Amino acid sequence: VKHPTKGKKRSYEDKHKIGEALHNSWKTVKQNPEELEKRVAKARKAWYKVPEKTRLHWLKKSHRAIREASVKGSKFEKYLVAALLASGFKVQVHHELLIENSKMHVDFYLPEYGICVECDGISHHKPIYGQETFEKRQENDLLKNEQLLGTGYSVVRIDNQKNYKSATAMEKFALLFIPFIKTISNLPKNTLYEVSVENTLNTEEILIN
Repeated sequence: VKHPTKGKKRSYEDKHKIGEALHNSWKTVKQNPEELEKRVAKARKAWYKVPEKTRLHWLKKSHRAIREASVKGSKFEKYLVAALLASGFKVQVHHELLIENSKMHVDFYLPEYGICVECDGISHHKPIYGQETFEKRQENDLLKNEQLLGTGYSVVRIDNQKNYKSATAMEKFALLFIPFIKTISNLPKNTLYEVSVENTLNTEEILIN
């Protein structure tokens, strides 16, 4: 049986409308615990109806996508980099060699201002891959902060644990993030800034602590 949408090309506007509709639908469901539990149970039931071979194939694809995102960057990260480039910033993506004798890289780096930016998804905030992995990631994040700050860089950590990636959300955040970067570029270095995407979208401002 042919999949009804396989091979079908959708316009940017159609994709945007679908993404927004799904986002709003789940936002409503999250406010209703009973409905949320029903949907989770339904999804779980549907998952186990799929043949094991197909499920394994999907899992391999998802793991591959995660690995690629760690090298190429997430959709949110790519959008932010594109917005900065369009605004005239020089951006180096997944840059290494900021610290001598270290292979540590940052998600992206603004060389004109000595600002390193890290986009932190949910795995930086919750033990979705197990407690041991989570604790190791937190240690690595703290070590990276200390090394970068100690070398004279400023660090911006973006908390995107809810994985905002709709066109509307990314555009709204980028429009606030760019003036924020311009502001901190004139402030003293060796500073850590923690920015929450969720709070920024809700308050429509990025506060400098």
